[in-house]
Amino acid sequence: MRNALPKSDILRGKKIFTVVFQHGRRIEGKFIRCYLCPHPVIPADEPFRWQVGFAVAGKVRRAVDRNRMKRLLRESYRCQKDLFSAATASARTSLAIVFLFSVPTHHRRELPTFQQVADDMKSILIRASARGAA
Repeated sequence: MRNALPKSDILRGKKIFTVVFQHGRRIEGKFIRCYLCPHPVIPADEPFRWQVGFAVAGKVRRAVDRNRMKRLLRESYRCQKDLFSAATASARTSLAIVFLFSVPTHHRRELPTFQQVADDMKSILIRASARGAA
């Protein structure tokens, strides 16, 4: 599987994010929360696909840090998305997925490294595919 993340796979729009946050199933990690729900816009008769969104909680004050965390989330997902897609390909359901970075209260000052984010993303994707998230 190719490890690209094309623009068509990126979830966009405040309304869709709101629906996913309100109605999606939540999977918690150390730094990341994952919200999964059936895609609210793609009709069921169209070919299935996943759209992924990335967000950072407002507790991360500096825009530089928020943008860095979004880049780390995107890259860690891009490198490991085959863990999720291989396990859920048979479900044939279009999904909207949002990864939210939230700073734990005891880690207010320092941001996690790429390796910490990648490990957290890997555990979340494995749990999501094991639960039959699709």
